[in-house]
Amino acid sequence: MKLWKTLYLSTALAALALAPAAAQQSPQDVTVAEFPFAKAVLAEGLGNPFEIRLGADGWLWVTERTAGKITRINLEDGTTKTAYAFNVPEVFEVAEVIQGQTGVMGFAFHPEFGNGTDQVFVYHTYQDAERTDPTQLDEKAPFHRLFNKVVRFDYDATTGTLSNPTDILTGIPSSNDHNSGRMQVGPDGMIYLTVGDQGHNQLINWCRPIESQTLPTAAQLAAEDHYAYQGKVLRMNLDGSIPEDNPEVDGVRSHVYSYGHRNPQGLSFAADGTLYANEHGPDSDDEINIIKAGGNYGWPHIAGQQDDNFYLYAQWGQASEPCGGLDPIGPSQGAPDVVPQQAESEWQAPENYVMPIATMFTVSEPLPGCEDFAYLCRPSVGPSSITLYEQDRVPELSGRLMSTTLKHGSIYSIDPAAEENGFTRYYLGANRLRDLEISDDGGTIYLATDLSGGVVDPQGGVSETPENPGAILVYTAK
Repeated sequence: MKLWKTLYLSTALAALALAPAAAQQSPQDVTVAEFPFAKAVLAEGLGNPFEIRLGADGWLWVTERTAGKITRINLEDGTTKTAYAFNVPEVFEVAEVIQGQTGVMGFAFHPEFGNGTDQVFVYHTYQDAERTDPTQLDEKAPFHRLFNKVVRFDYDATTGTLSNPTDILTGIPSSNDHNSGRMQVGPDGMIYLTVGDQGHNQLINWCRPIESQTLPTAAQLAAEDHYAYQGKVLRMNLDGSIPEDNPEVDGVRSHVYSYGHRNPQGLSFAADGTLYANEHGPDSDDEINIIKAGGNYGWPHIAGQQDDNFYLYAQWGQASEPCGGLDPIGPSQGAPDVVPQQAESEWQAPENYVMPIATMFTVSEPLPGCEDFAYLCRPSVGPSSITLYEQDRVPELSGRLMSTTLKHGSIYSIDPAAEENGFTRYYLGANRLRDLEISDDGGTIYLATDLSGGVVDPQGGVSETPENPGAILVYTAK
């Protein structure tokens, strides 16, 4: 770890120039800066807070993924009040056996919340008595009947609680990995939702094919079969129906707004309507994207840009020998000859392919001392949320995208309007930063942290014990 202590605390990681035609850079040149905010702790002991939002009621709202609830937090004293507890204990019991990422994930307020329509939309895992995962037909399989859905609730301001749950879109694929689950209501009044690739083709799921390029058929839509929604960004009306102006892709109009995604964890609109997202890369090349209607973002054929740098698409499920008898290898380390393999340059990118505006980060070979490509040696940072800082309160951040990260305990910022620019890294401590919310005046930033997991410590090593587990942190402009 000595090399990485030097990299993290001195030069840290490097940036990719925003212009797609510009050459990608390796992790060497990131600007390291002191965060211009002072830290305080608002609340601790939460069950993996996933999404946080400032409500019109003056409270901070948060989904607790593994605690199975949505909670309101008093900004004055940090006291908490449960707005709704979900009856999904069996989901967590199953998921924990295989390090699950299921639970209560993204949420969003109705665009008229506080002005007459006090409704909240929540995305969570559930067991479906009518559906089965077509790739897990064994009733004993952990995710045989587990799916995700979007539910609408009514809010009672008198009691501070949610009630009257109404399903608006069900049967969205669920897995132990890469559920994504970030939600936004756009300026057009539509719900946008990220759905990950379910962690297929890696780790415990290495024999399950990636479906990010698979598009729903008309027959599947008629049967309300949403299996093809994995690896997508969805767009829906507030009642869960398909908007009439959704893109028609491959002759079918569905909830699919964009596709070819791996694990998009961050999703955020700018004031001008631009939709930004970030996305986990396999070992390198985490992406920052602008999401466009009908866009194809390349996964699993491309990670980052189409440059053949440290990524090879090995299709384990198509091996000429039984996949279950093979030893899985990481996506940057090749595969045995019995597994079909495709270099990035071998994919014929379609006209609707959309390149990332930046990656975190690109390498062509392991760095010296990192030949084993262990956790910290991978140039991926684990981006978790993304927000454009559009206020003037802190000039050095104004007009810059802010991306929280899981592995690095840091916020990375970049100017999306610059033709050529790099990232600035703000290391905030040994916490896995899950989500970020900015006050209207830009003077306060709220951060949610994971309850557990590996993260870079102040010395550049790996800490398995977060500094503030399951917390809401408050950063106030200095």
